[in-house]
Amino acid sequence: MSSSLDTLIDTCKRYKAGTAKFLKWLSDESARAHGESQQTTAHAATLKPQPKVKNIPVDELKGMATAIVQADSKIAIPLEMLYVASDVINGRRWCCDWYSCLRPHQRDAKKHAESNSRHRYFLKALEETLAILKQEAKKRQPKRKKTIKLPAADSSEADLGSLFLHLDLEDVSDDLLTSSTTLPLSEISGNAREVPPTDETIITLEGDEVFTTLFEIWGLLKDFNGLREQAAIARKQLVAGEPSSMLAACQLHEHAVQLSIVVATEFHEAHPDLPSFTDIVDCLGEDLFTMSSFSTQSAHDNDAGLTLDREVLCIPAWNLLQDVNRLAREMKSTKHSHRAQQSEVFSNHPFGKALLSIVKTFVGFLAPNGRGVQNPIAGFLSFADEYTQQLGRFIATPHWNAGFVAATQLYMDFYDFLEGDLARGVRDYEPILDQIETKAIDYIAWYDQLDEPTKINTPDTAPYTMQMICCIARPHCYDQARREGWNLQQNLSANSDQLEAFFMPLSVLNTLPILAGHLTWKLRLIAHRNEIALCNSRGVVLAAAHIHNATKLLHGTSYDWPDLDHVVSRQSTAFLRHGNGSVLSAARQYAMALGHPLEVVTGSHRPKIPSVEVISNKGVVLQSASYFSAHDTGTLVLRDRSLPMKVMYDAVRGYATAHCGIKDKVIAEQWSNTKRLTPGQILLVLGEIIFEDERQLQFDYLGLLRVCVDTLRDVGKACSLKQRAMLQSRKAVGNFMFEQVYEILYDAAAIETRGLPVERSPLFTARQGIRAALEKKVGDRIDGS
Repeated sequence: MSSSLDTLIDTCKRYKAGTAKFLKWLSDESARAHGESQQTTAHAATLKPQPKVKNIPVDELKGMATAIVQADSKIAIPLEMLYVASDVINGRRWCCDWYSCLRPHQRDAKKHAESNSRHRYFLKALEETLAILKQEAKKRQPKRKKTIKLPAADSSEADLGSLFLHLDLEDVSDDLLTSSTTLPLSEISGNAREVPPTDETIITLEGDEVFTTLFEIWGLLKDFNGLREQAAIARKQLVAGEPSSMLAACQLHEHAVQLSIVVATEFHEAHPDLPSFTDIVDCLGEDLFTMSSFSTQSAHDNDAGLTLDREVLCIPAWNLLQDVNRLAREMKSTKHSHRAQQSEVFSNHPFGKALLSIVKTFVGFLAPNGRGVQNPIAGFLSFADEYTQQLGRFIATPHWNAGFVAATQLYMDFYDFLEGDLARGVRDYEPILDQIETKAIDYIAWYDQLDEPTKINTPDTAPYTMQMICCIARPHCYDQARREGWNLQQNLSANSDQLEAFFMPLSVLNTLPILAGHLTWKLRLIAHRNEIALCNSRGVVLAAAHIHNATKLLHGTSYDWPDLDHVVSRQSTAFLRHGNGSVLSAARQYAMALGHPLEVVTGSHRPKIPSVEVISNKGVVLQSASYFSAHDTGTLVLRDRSLPMKVMYDAVRGYATAHCGIKDKVIAEQWSNTKRLTPGQILLVLGEIIFEDERQLQFDYLGLLRVCVDTLRDVGKACSLKQRAMLQSRKAVGNFMFEQVYEILYDAAAIETRGLPVERSPLFTARQGIRAALEKKVGDRIDGS
C-alpha cells in the first residue's frame, strides 16, 4: 500500500542491526585498547552469559575510535566495520529525511523536530567516528582489493527478524564511504543468512529510544496495512473462485480483524506508555492526523505525504470512531436520546453513515433491563465475530485499541469491495442456513422411517441434536415491532444447557456482514462436526469404506462410489490401509481399524468381533474436513477469546502438513525453515485454508451416511440369507453393521485361503448388493459436484 513505509521499516531494521554490530565492535576494541584485565575477560567467559542492555553515550564514540587508532596495529580495523558504519549512516540519514517529509503537514511538530535534531546529532558523531577510523584504515591498507567478501558476524536476529548482514561486496571504491546516496548497499547486497540468537550484550546509543519508539509505531502501522493488502488479494481470489463465496470472504476478514487486534494488543503491552491509538496519535503528532482528517484522496492527488498519511494512519477509521463515540455518548447521557444527531463530523466514508445508523440499536442492546442486568447482547457478544465484540465494548465503554481502528479500516475496505451493497452478505447466507435446516429435516424424516434393527446403528439423540442445530440461528423472523431479522439462541451461562432466544435486527446484520457471515460459518462448522459424529457412530462409514475397498480385490465387473472415495481420500492412512492385496489382509486391516492390536490380528485364530465400547475408545474415526474445527466447533460460544493466534497457527500447521500444503512457494519455504510467518503471510495462508474448507464443508455427510446405512442394510440381509452356510462365527451375528462387515470379510478370507470359487464368497454377494444399491442413486451425487 505504501512502498515508502516498507522502505522505512526495512531501512530501520537494517541500520538498527548495523548499529548494534558496529557499536559492539567499537566497544570491545576500545576496551582492549585501554588494556582491560584479561583475567576479568577470561573469568567472565566462564560464566553463563546473561543478556543485558548497555547504552553508550554518543559523545564517547569519537573517544573510542581515537583509542583504537592510538593502539596502532595492535588492533585491526576490518573493512567490514567501515562498510557497516557507512551503511548505518546512510540508513539513518534516509530515515531522518523520511520523518522530515511529515513535518510540512503538521502545524506543530516540535516533538518530531527535536527527535530529528537528536538523530542528526547522532549522525554527525557517527560520521566523525567513521572518518577517524577510515583515515587510519587507509594508512594501514594502502592497496585495496577489487573484491571483498565480508566474514560472518555474530549478530542476532532475535529482535529484528531480518538482518541485512553478511554482505558480499564487489569493486568497492572510496566513493562508497563518502557517498550521500540512500542505502548504497541495498542494490549490491547478497542473500542474508539468519543467525541463531546469542546471549550477547545488546549495545545501543544513549538517547536513541525515542526514535526506536517511532520506528516501532510505524512498524505496527505497516503490519496493519500489510493485512489490508493481503485481505484484498485473498478476497478477490475467494470471490473469483468457482463457486464464488461471500461467506469465505467474510470469514477471511474475521481472521484479519483478529490478527489486527492481536498485533495491536502485543504492541500496547510492550509500550505501557502508549495504551491506546489516541496515545499513538499524540506520539506521532496530533496535527498530522488533524490535517489529514479534512482531506480527501482526490483533493490531494499530488501531495504524496498527505496521501501516505491517510493510507497508513487509518485516518478514515479513526475519524469514524470519533463520530461513533460522540453519538453513543450523547444517546447514553441524554434523556431524550432521539435528539442525538447521527451526523458525520469527521468521517467522509459511506460506511460511516451505515455504522452510525446502528449505534442507537447497540445502545439499546447494552442498556440494563428492568431486572438490573444486561440484556442478552452481553451473552451474544461472547460468540459474535471479533469486530462486533469490539464495537459493543467500544459503545459501552470507549477504548481506543489500535487494532480496533485498523479493523474498522478493514470494514471500510470490505464496503468498497461490495460497492456499498452490504446486504449482499445476508442474501448469500440465508440460503446456506435454509440448506442446513433442510438437511436436518430430511435426515430426521429418514431416521423415523427406519426399522428398529437399523436404528441401532445411529444414536438415539441424533434427531434432537439436529433440531437444536437448526434453532441456533433462524432467518426470516420478526420481532414484536415487526422488524425482520434472525432469531438466535445462546447459552444462559457457561455451565448451563438452557438456551435463551435473542433477536438480531436485519439492519444490524446488513450493516455488519462479517457478523452474519461469522454466525453462518460457525453454524456450518457445528453442523459439519455433528455430521462427522453421526458418520462415526457404530462405525457405519468405516465399515462401508473397508468393504468397498475389499470388493475391489475381486475379479469381474466393478462399480464406482465417488462420494465415499472422496471422503476416504481426505483421511489419514490409519482410516483405510490397503494391505498386501489379499482379502485376508483387508480383513485384518479392518480389524485393526476397529481397535484390535496388531498381535491379536496376526494370530493364528480369527479374532473376536470388537465390542461397541472398544470401537468407541480405540477405533479409527473420520476426521473433520475443516482445518479449524479442532478448536472452533466444540461449541458455538467460543468463550476463550485469548487464543486466536493459537487457533490460526494450528490451522496453518495442519494445512502445511496436509497432502496439498501451502501453495505460495515463498511462504511455504519460510514456514519450513522458521515455522513463523508475518501477520500478512498468516492471513494469505488462511485464505487458502478457508477456500479449501469452503469446498469441503459443502459436502453432504448426512447424505453419505444415509446411503451407507441403506446399502449395508441390504448387503447384510443378502449375505445372511445366501451365505448362511459359510458363516464361520461361533455366535449369531448381531444387528450392528460393523459386525456384519467383519464376518463377511473374514468369511471371504477363509474361502480365498481354501481356493474356492469367488462366486461362493460373501464378498461377491456384497459387491453385487453394493452395486445394486448405488445404481438407485445414479445421478444423485451428494458432494455438490
